[in-house]
Amino acid sequence: MAVILEERGAEIVLPQLRGAMLSSVNFSETASRLAEKKDTTAAEVVALLRRFDLEICPFDSDLALIAAEFRPLTRHIGASFADRACLALGSAKRAPILTADSKWAELEIDLDIRLIR
Repeated sequence: MAVILEERGAEIVLPQLRGAMLSSVNFSETASRLAEKKDTTAAEVVALLRRFDLEICPFDSDLALIAAEFRPLTRHIGASFADRACLALGSAKRAPILTADSKWAELEIDLDIRLIR
């Protein structure tokens, strides 16, 4: 979202965007939020997002279990289901997780969480 909305931190995300992974949960959330902010349709946003060659990973039962296990560890920061879906994918793939949510720095989870601003 930071790249498309030209927000602070976009310069950190852009070099890592092509081929980056996104869970289907987060893909849906991103499409709906961007459509709202850009006053367009989710389908148009999806077409825009596809230009970045993102790997959209299915949110399967394995990721669902990981996300569920993160609930007690993330409740204190008010993490949403979509937040936990993102964390679950990063955990499963052992990949860095980029976020603009500074509250994620408070998490005591052994993940590579990188704040973009």
